[in-house]
Amino acid sequence: MAYTDYAFYHNDYKGDKVPYDAFDSLAQRAQTYVDAAAVGRIDRGNPPAEAKCAVCAVADILYRDRDRGGIASENNDGYAVAYRNEDGGREISRAIRLYLPDELLFRGVKE
Repeated sequence: MAYTDYAFYHNDYKGDKVPYDAFDSLAQRAQTYVDAAAVGRIDRGNPPAEAKCAVCAVADILYRDRDRGGIASENNDGYAVAYRNEDGGREISRAIRLYLPDELLFRGVKE
């Protein structure tokens, strides 16, 4: 079960890119990215709003990129196609860092 649901996405996060029927599967995938960045520091039973927002932001990116096949832009005047580097990994990392507080992203040892 993902940290968040479509009600949070639409009402609290104010998301409008991901349709209802696609949200659950994308949120589950997005949570995997957020969990990896937080190194297991997020309480799954009571995730903070920051973690829920991070999942929503990553779900937006995954939805946008799902049918593009890595294409960043196209031009049919002479036909040109520009491809993204990786699968939006940098953008996903930026979105996660935007929402998660430093204490969830810190990779060192706390004393």
